[in-house]
Amino acid sequence: EWVVQKKPKGKHVLVKKSGKSVDPVSLPSKVKKSLKESIKGDAVFDAYLEDDVLTVVTGLSSEFGISVDKAADISNQVLDTAKAVGVSVDEATKLVGVFVKIGGLTAEEALNLTEATAQLARQNGVAPVAALQDIAASAEDVAAFTKDGGKNIAEAAVAARQLGRDFGSVAQSARGVLNLEESIQKVAEANAVFGTDINLNKLRELSFSGDLVGFQKEQIRLAKQLSRAAGDDVISREIAAEALGVTVAEFQKLVNSNDALAKQRDPLRDLIGNRAQG
Repeated sequence: EWVVQKKPKGKHVLVKKSGKSVDPVSLPSKVKKSLKESIKGDAVFDAYLEDDVLTVVTGLSSEFGISVDKAADISNQVLDTAKAVGVSVDEATKLVGVFVKIGGLTAEEALNLTEATAQLARQNGVAPVAALQDIAASAEDVAAFTKDGGKNIAEAAVAARQLGRDFGSVAQSARGVLNLEESIQKVAEANAVFGTDINLNKLRELSFSGDLVGFQKEQIRLAKQLSRAAGDDVISREIAAEALGVTVAEFQKLVNSNDALAKQRDPLRDLIGNRAQG
């Protein structure tokens, strides 16, 4: 009932005997399965019928507004990247979509950034899949804080995992300190209870500029300062944590940090440059 017709650029459509053309990505799963069993030896056409490819094409086009043709063009690269960095096809699709539509990158740049993020994570003792999954799940936070095409987000996600945190919690605390009325009130309470004189001006500047690695470093400095002044009891820890816009568990992670963020090696920009030249 169906005939395959190749387009000039190597893409394929299905042509019904009546003359109606249908894009393979729009086919129902039962039809796909039937066609895959009956049409053999055409690698390009077979790729259209793979469920993973359809996941990429559908995700990029419906969630991020990338054209079906463009999504189909890069689908195999997205699948290769997913396998290389250890994330699911759906997560790899979201990463590329986030970096393209929110970071303003080309598809190739988005793929390079994804793999460079994984490499940066490995070099700093972080599980790449954890950092990448954090970014894939945080489109709203990426949109709020991204700069430099998302490079700052990738570096912040790796930094967060170095501290045992996740990117979403860092972004939440960065938003929190910009809620000036509430933040100033909590800092004033901490200063009154502990006899300190801390202020969050630099922390707010770093949040406002999207420097979430610098933001985390400043949180470490302030947490250690508050910890030295605070009592070793639950109430004191809660007051100190609230002053920095974090949970008590996160506060303790900041206090116990060995300043690992200062040890980040190979800036992400260099990694991306090396991949682009390779």
